[in-house]
Amino acid sequence: MPFDPSHLLLIDFGDYEKVLLSGVNIERLLDTWPKEGAFSVFDKARCLASGGVYDQGNVGICWSLMSEEIRRHPAFLLRTLLRGVNAALANGLNHAVLAIPEDYPGADRWARALGFEFNCVRPSDGLDPRPHLEYVKWPQAQS
Repeated sequence: MPFDPSHLLLIDFGDYEKVLLSGVNIERLLDTWPKEGAFSVFDKARCLASGGVYDQGNVGICWSLMSEEIRRHPAFLLRTLLRGVNAALANGLNHAVLAIPEDYPGADRWARALGFEFNCVRPSDGLDPRPHLEYVKWPQAQS
């Protein structure tokens, strides 16, 4: 389903998202959250996840916020994320970037399963104070 920022209010966030968003005013965030190139996954009236790839100067910036429930379905999650990232790259983006906190369990495994290559370690992204592992995916590397 196409993403609407109000979907973020319907997600029973996972542990990572709870820590990430603990100091954030969600209502203020809803006004500025990127809407283009994003989708939400629903099961009836429950939003299980929202995510997307927004264009920042011809570079796709990947984002997602998920429930613990959707994490229990890794094959579905992987297929859904792959479709979204590959569709964004097919629309002419130069490349896509994914940043995951370096202490996030399985970060490297997930990024590589999505066809991303490790690029660098970078400091805080402003919302999350932890260092992040940055991965890049080029259009020809679509999985």
